[in-house]
Amino acid sequence: MALAVSGIDSTPPELHPPVALAAAEVRSFADDGARDVVISIVEHPAPSLRAPAWSGVVGAVYAQPGQTMVSGTPVALVGGVVVTAIHTGVPFARSLSVGAAGSDVTSLQMVLKALGFDPGDASGKYNNSTAKAVRAWRTFLGDLTPTGAFDPAFVVWLPTTSLDVDVVALGVAESAPAAGQPIIVGASTYDAVVLDGGSRNVLNPLPVGYTVEVGATSLGALASSGFTEPQMEQLVELARSSAQTNDAAAQPGSTSGPPELNAVLKLSTKLVQKVVPAGAVIQGSDGDGTCVLVISDGSFLAFSTQVVGGSLGVVYVNPAPPDGTRVVVNPAEVAPTQSC
Repeated sequence: MALAVSGIDSTPPELHPPVALAAAEVRSFADDGARDVVISIVEHPAPSLRAPAWSGVVGAVYAQPGQTMVSGTPVALVGGVVVTAIHTGVPFARSLSVGAAGSDVTSLQMVLKALGFDPGDASGKYNNSTAKAVRAWRTFLGDLTPTGAFDPAFVVWLPTTSLDVDVVALGVAESAPAAGQPIIVGASTYDAVVLDGGSRNVLNPLPVGYTVEVGATSLGALASSGFTEPQMEQLVELARSSAQTNDAAAQPGSTSGPPELNAVLKLSTKLVQKVVPAGAVIQGSDGDGTCVLVISDGSFLAFSTQVVGGSLGVVYVNPAPPDGTRVVVNPAEVAPTQSC
């Protein structure tokens, strides 16, 4: 009496339908490595220069947008005398004359010497040599009755060693602005932080060999050290344009953070990958190597390779057979004993 054993196929092997061979051709794929990123623009506002306690009518404006101001740069002609920007550690807060002493006197003496009006030693004591230098300086600037005393209204304090001018708020034939009013606004500087589009982790260092695209605008190659000055200028303009669009669409009372731009990083030179179906790759008998089975004259030849990437049911392999080479897609079915 025969016993039926569940789960065991008792059909004779010769009666099994033959397994159909599935094959595919090796093909090349040019991968641009496109990667979504977010570029966050960080603005560093520059200081503003403020009006001293001057008086009179502005006869000329020397400061201009785009100019770089340093200590001694003329700002304007006010009351017939040239007023210059002067850089010191702290602004002058008091009038100075012979007999005065202190760190502000030392600062003035150093300024005078740098401008070519030698007051002698920077002793911190306002002596006759200092007064003589001040008179010569004031005469040079157009003061017809210099006394040798120094007044903070003579200068516009420059808090940095240099300042790139963005806006000048002075008009010829207008009264000099009141003390403390902004008269020159410096140009802001900008940094850009690149964030991964998914995790928003900061990419540092930046990947080398990629170009940056923001919409239809290509910024060119990306350096690991960051964006070049022309690239930053483009980014700032794109961010401003984006911010204007967002502001127009924003709800009243809403606030926003630093401007951000959606961008794409792409390989400057596309990486050519060899593509095979994922099922075509088999594991070596030792568990280490991998290969594909090349169909050649009705037989299978193992071609050693490594998987270097892939997506959507395919893998990238290297090394690989030439394009057009047919490989077995279902090796486990048609050649179950074949190994690498």
